[in-house]
Amino acid sequence: MGAEKLPQGAFIACSNHSSHMDSAIIAMALGRPFSDYGFLAAYDYWYAKNRRFHMHSVFHLIPIDRRPEGERELSLEETNRRCQNFVNTGKILVVYPEGTRSRDGQLLAFKKGAARLAIDLNIPIVPIYIKGSFESWPKGRKIMRPRKIEVTIGDAINSKNQETQGLTSILESAIRNLMVLTCFCFILLASTSWAQTTNGVIKEFYPSGKIKSEITYKNDHKNGPVNTYYETGGLRTTCLLKDDFSVGFFYMYFSNGQLKYEDFFKAGKRFNLSKEYDVEGQLLMQCHYDDDKLNGLFKSYDATGVPVAIGSYTNNKREGLWKFYEKGQLLYKDQYKRGLRVERTAYSKKGKVLWHRTY
Repeated sequence: MGAEKLPQGAFIACSNHSSHMDSAIIAMALGRPFSDYGFLAAYDYWYAKNRRFHMHSVFHLIPIDRRPEGERELSLEETNRRCQNFVNTGKILVVYPEGTRSRDGQLLAFKKGAARLAIDLNIPIVPIYIKGSFESWPKGRKIMRPRKIEVTIGDAINSKNQETQGLTSILESAIRNLMVLTCFCFILLASTSWAQTTNGVIKEFYPSGKIKSEITYKNDHKNGPVNTYYETGGLRTTCLLKDDFSVGFFYMYFSNGQLKYEDFFKAGKRFNLSKEYDVEGQLLMQCHYDDDKLNGLFKSYDATGVPVAIGSYTNNKREGLWKFYEKGQLLYKDQYKRGLRVERTAYSKKGKVLWHRTY
């Protein structure tokens, strides 16, 4: 979502890598003056310790007491009231739902406060991910370093008819998807294609706008169907991934829709029967895999379906008797041990032995 589509009176939720700098980055990325933003600030840090003087001169800070109920000096009702008054003027609230800055740049578990506040105020939440701010100014470092900063803005999430835990999970998933999308778009720059994310599904497009791929993510890992397409719209590949590893059948197709490959995977490794076809649908090769290693019968065929080679593998190495043909006529019989040919017998077109050699 572009900055120009940001709803009035919205509620921004941002990954919290370098909150001092992130607040300014958000304001600059959205192209609006700092006075348009209200930032929820920890009461025990910014107010009780009187650290807000330099920040409050630039940003509008709204205190929130993070301590347990009974220990708070400022009630949540008072925080809600101040937030409501602020958004009623058409301005934007910003919150960091992790509750504290990340020490290693990884996304922390989200607190429920951001979702609860959005529900209470009945305003949409806009997820934002900032890439590069942690590398520029990590927690504990006194001076920032120059780094490239990328800001990715997600689609607004409606808080109406939501419950706190569910909205918190939706928000966290949305920001994790933005993290993936940011990396994904960076990779795609060279091919001038572009991507978008919706409910954990990353869609990549050709420069023409035709869809190129659909990948489902969960917790930063590929989980679920992965489909790729030709620019004409035809399906190119389809498979199922779990934690980035292929499981079940994998299919690849020619642009005319004809099946090209079919493989079966377990935990990302080929397993069982694998087949390859030509553009007319003729079987060219079939073999067996075990944990991504060739094991068992191997057959290859020419364009008419006549065998070209028949043999077997053990741990990717040829073993036992192999037969080679040309237009159905037996040419050679080879004996293999641990991938090495130890004997060969050659045959004439009439099937007679021409010679035999031991290696």
